[in-house]
This record gives sequence, C-alpha cells and structure tokens, in this order.
Amino acid sequence: MNTVELGKKGEDVALAFLSGKGLKLVARNWRYGHKEIDLIMEDERFLRIIEVRCLKYPGVVSPFETVGYKKQQFVVLAAEKFVSFYKTQKEVVFDVVSIVFNGEHYRLKYIENAFGPLW
Repeated sequence: MNTVELGKKGEDVALAFLSGKGLKLVARNWRYGHKEIDLIMEDERFLRIIEVRCLKYPGVVSPFETVGYKKQQFVVLAAEKFVSFYKTQKEVVFDVVSIVFNGEHYRLKYIENAFGPLW
C-alpha cells in the first residue's frame, strides 16, 4: 500500500469512527490553494477541523507527532478560509486522528483540541 492509499484508508477509518461518535460530515479533503483539510465535521457545539495521520507499524514516532508547527499553521489558515466562506457560527476546534496500521489491523487514537491557532 502506497502513501496515498494509506492516507485514503486512514481517512475512511477516521470518518467511520467519528460518525460512530455522532459527528456529522461537513466536508472531506476541502482545499484552499495547496492547503487541505482532511475532514470537517460538526457536533452540536463545535465545527471540528480534523487532521488524519497514518503510519505503518512498526514506526519510530506516533502519527500524531508528525503534525508539526508548519502543518498546524497550514490547517489553521485553510480553516480560516473555510469559516469565512461558509459563515459558520460554531466555535472551531482542531482535532487529530492518529492511526497505526499493522496489516488489516489498526490502532486509532482520537485527540480532541490537539492544537489551535497561535495568534
């Protein structure tokens, strides 16, 4: 499985997991220029901007640890454009779904409020 296939599989797994928690999909792979938001979902209170990170087992780091400062800022900028375009009134939070695949098995970790804009 190449990186693109792994990413799509991870997004599918994350979407199923989050939908099972009652979140509603607003957009998937929303783009602003070359910046992309993997999943945009909402619950009763928040608009959730979700970065999905996947790695194959064994890995040196957790997928969550690969969401560095630069990636966070790209996601925040894209989220600002999404919110201004769609005029959402909900509070925006930034979550990460971290998935480690080992063949067909996986370990998923959902980190709510994983990062935020640094104003």
